[in-house]
Amino acid sequence: MAYCLDKDDKRAFYIFLAAILAAMMVNVAHPYLWGPDEPREAETAREALVTRNFVTPHLCGLPFLEKPPLYYDMIAAVFAITGSITPTAARSVSAALGLLMLASVFFFALRWKGMRGAIFSTAILAAMPQFYRYSHWILLDIGVGAFSVLALTALAYWMFWAKGKRGEILALFIFYLGSACAFLTKGVVGLFHAAVVALAFFVVTKRYKAIKRLLSSPMIFVFLAPVGLWIYLYYKEGGICYLHEHFVNNIIGRFLHVHFKLNGCDLYNTDLGNKAKWYFYLQRLPDMFGLTLLALPFALWDWARRFFNAEEPDEKRPDEKRVDGSITLFLVIWAILPIVLLSIPIIKEVSYVLPSYAAVALLAGGWLDGKLKTAQGKKWDGVAWLFIVIFVVASKLLHHFLMGFKAYLLCMAVFFLVTIFFMIRALLKKRLTELSFLIISVSLAAVIAGNIPKVILKTRPCLKHKSYIGLAYMVWAEAGNRRLYLYMPNDTWRGSIPFYGKRMAEELDRPLDLCSVLLEHGNAIMLDRDRLNMATIEPCLIASGAPYRLIMLPDMGLDAEFALLISGGHGVWTAP
Repeated sequence: MAYCLDKDDKRAFYIFLAAILAAMMVNVAHPYLWGPDEPREAETAREALVTRNFVTPHLCGLPFLEKPPLYYDMIAAVFAITGSITPTAARSVSAALGLLMLASVFFFALRWKGMRGAIFSTAILAAMPQFYRYSHWILLDIGVGAFSVLALTALAYWMFWAKGKRGEILALFIFYLGSACAFLTKGVVGLFHAAVVALAFFVVTKRYKAIKRLLSSPMIFVFLAPVGLWIYLYYKEGGICYLHEHFVNNIIGRFLHVHFKLNGCDLYNTDLGNKAKWYFYLQRLPDMFGLTLLALPFALWDWARRFFNAEEPDEKRPDEKRVDGSITLFLVIWAILPIVLLSIPIIKEVSYVLPSYAAVALLAGGWLDGKLKTAQGKKWDGVAWLFIVIFVVASKLLHHFLMGFKAYLLCMAVFFLVTIFFMIRALLKKRLTELSFLIISVSLAAVIAGNIPKVILKTRPCLKHKSYIGLAYMVWAEAGNRRLYLYMPNDTWRGSIPFYGKRMAEELDRPLDLCSVLLEHGNAIMLDRDRLNMATIEPCLIASGAPYRLIMLPDMGLDAEFALLISGGHGVWTAP
């Protein structure tokens, strides 16, 4: 396998590294939390830091039992190290995990196809719209993606490339470490990709001895020790109720979209998710893979043609071809099987199949590299475009606050037109490697431009209406030093309000709790207009006769209107 770097390889690698770092660094440093996911994740991490509880995540003072704590603890650690509790600090963890996922793909492709295949595969992954989004959002699914890809890359190294006992031990250590981190990020679901892909590949290729070697390795304790310790501490803190909520409602309940009640356990925090049809992932393929979707059928067809029309049995083929065929089969299983199986549960999200993005990128990058081996032109024609295009689009000179949105769009249009001219020139001169780099570069540049905060605020109303930064500052200004409660909040504002205020806000989910809080002097309760109208008919509010002050907050173009109830005010409760 080609992994020794010559002078041209090293130069290309440094250019590529600069381009990827630029792509991953931009769109990290901004103050917005896009709801509902980012506010929930960021505030859960902040509360882990404040309460020093790194075993059980909490949100608005209540146990948040859907996920294990690793992702939140990582963000809490960054808060502590930097001394800055900001969206940028939290988002940097996702960017770092995205870089880990990219690095795993690069290493895999480098051992398999060499430097050009590695650069193609990694750049293709970076240009996938949903990968870029999740590596620049505060969302723990990027952790599952990074750790699962790390584990599967280590497994591939153990099967195909490890030489000597030390190499095998190191590969298994990383495999089990990645698997443990995936579990501690999203529980049993975090193990799904690594377990399913490994088992399916071993069965299809009849490598039953490999299963025994894998499970009997002492390195398995790298997985069992941290996972077992967390489960013990988790049970010690919350008992059977915590285990039931996490392992039953969060797994079986989500699969069937049903809450399972356990007597004596009043913990129903698990969000069962959104229902979707079985063909959900088929519909979202363009959104998930972007332009890579055009190359994927050719890569799969090329593999199928070689796999099913081989002129001689595998055992008689040259070793290099046999290994290459096994690697490709491994990637095909990795790319397709998890998506198929995850189409069965009722709930589905494009983030659930993030590890498969890596396999798709490797298949597309490997196929492209193979097709260009016989193409005319230098080996590295056009690699600089990765840096030039990304640098220009990511430049703050173009999307700084001094530039208007229309001016930015005009600059982008002119730049992409110029790039298209160079594409046509490369095609006419049959410089296909340069053309490939240009297409990937423009695709990645478009993804970067689409995730610039100013562009999001102008073009994605659903996200603009869920950015509560202005509302949060207004609420805390009105609440002052009072104790703040959130009445029946959704994830967007139960995360945003306390996070931006860097203060604890407690959640109320029952009318009786609301009444008892209002009867105490000096409390502030935030609720949306619909809840306010419902609250006026609550007998305890009307009958109490206690003074309240009602503050109707202005309409800020969000997905709801809000009000504050201040107990101990100067008036008596009346319907607004």
